[in-house]
Amino acid sequence: PLFPTFPTTDWFPAAPTSAQAVYDRLVGLLQPGPIPAAVSSGWLASLWPAAFTWDAASQTKARELAFLILCSPAGQLY
Repeated sequence: PLFPTFPTTDWFPAAPTSAQAVYDRLVGLLQPGPIPAAVSSGWLASLWPAAFTWDAASQTKARELAFLILCSPAGQLY
């Protein structure tokens, strides 16, 4: 599902170990056009400014990141 009830099991069968791993998995699932590295790194720094842990807060942030990817101009190319 695109917006699952349980992102831990639907989007991430194995818990990601970093914010970059969350981004990489979502890009693999959503398949947007190229997103500049400066944009994606800015998103990750804003969503996870401190040490990364895969908890309920990070799962919510993963949904927010998916929204950002889908709403970016690159996400709308295809």
